[in-house]
Amino acid sequence: GFHTVEVQIVDAGDQLVEHAPAIAWIQVVPPRGNKRAAGGDDAMTESARELVKRVVELEEISRNLRARLERIERKEKAEALVNDAPPKMLVFELGANDGSWIRDFLANQPYFIPHIFEPQPRYSAQLEALAKTYNGSFHRAAAWNKEGETMRFFAHTDDGGVGSSLYSGHAYEKCGTIDCKQDFSEQYDVLTVDFAAYMKRVARPKDVIVMRMDIEGAEYEVARHMVVQGVACWVDLWEFEAHAMYTNDTRKFRPVDAVLPWLLRACGVQMVVQDWYTEDFKVFRTWGDSDPCSRCRMPVIEG
Repeated sequence: GFHTVEVQIVDAGDQLVEHAPAIAWIQVVPPRGNKRAAGGDDAMTESARELVKRVVELEEISRNLRARLERIERKEKAEALVNDAPPKMLVFELGANDGSWIRDFLANQPYFIPHIFEPQPRYSAQLEALAKTYNGSFHRAAAWNKEGETMRFFAHTDDGGVGSSLYSGHAYEKCGTIDCKQDFSEQYDVLTVDFAAYMKRVARPKDVIVMRMDIEGAEYEVARHMVVQGVACWVDLWEFEAHAMYTNDTRKFRPVDAVLPWLLRACGVQMVVQDWYTEDFKVFRTWGDSDPCSRCRMPVIEG
């Protein structure tokens, strides 16, 4: 009988190429003459079976290509709708703790949509309620450079859990006061969120974005990941609380406090860096007077 094969052409990148419809007609005919000549019925039957098998394979490939093209078209239409929408006003707080900062911000700028990240379970209910009030999102997770990892979180039960961190040996690991009369430290596992990937899902370059990052040493890995993934320049105002000198593992990042604002200034990011290295006695004490630069401030790079 006759079989129809629809032909689809792809380029070197496996992308469909638009072209005029192309149809191949294949006819499978029985052998003529002496059926036993040149292999007889068996040879011709096997040849026909192979041909039919190939036709079926081509038809399956054609169906898959049509389905793929339809998915691409749907995606392009959805992206066009998103890109045509007006800019959104978004505020991200990474390391919200009890929510005091984001609560004050939203009270004065209620037109912003909040995205709140805090892994400490004690604050989940109130932060979730706050996000819901302003049509935002709350995530009981740690902002990081990978998605869905289980990481150890070092916290303490007193003084609101300030200084809780993904890094051990933090200056505030045992308690939230200057002098720990008692060890209030606790540890538990938390899940991570790839923050750069999250930004790509909920924001666009033209949105107005305010961000506060107070994640006790993890800010360096997250900020680098944002730069590499191309979303750091989406931020308009970035409040960056620096914690390089709060743990032994993060002290190597101290120059980033000066370099990062300088780099991002070139793409229009207004970054405010806050550090308490020399004002916070608890941090300064763990730093030690033996370091000749313990009282030095990193320079602000102009230009």
